[in-house]
Amino acid sequence: MRSLNRSLQPTPRTARFGRDGPGVTREVGADMKQFGSKRVLVVTDPNLADSESVMITMQALQEEGIDVDLYDQVRVEPTDESFKQA
Repeated sequence: MRSLNRSLQPTPRTARFGRDGPGVTREVGADMKQFGSKRVLVVTDPNLADSESVMITMQALQEEGIDVDLYDQVRVEPTDESFKQA
């Protein structure tokens, strides 16, 4: 059984999450477009909702014509109710 503790890199034609380096966040829109994504939900907590990383992610998705929503109410210990809200 393959370990699930590493980044998602199943095939060369899928998004390669876990890459690093300057500007990698800006590639998420192209990656999701490659998957054929039309709508994406970005999930974060209230402390990071206004961060540069989240803003870049949202912009990259929008620039690829992907409909994107932000759910920014994630908690450390999510509840059933928080999943229903998302």
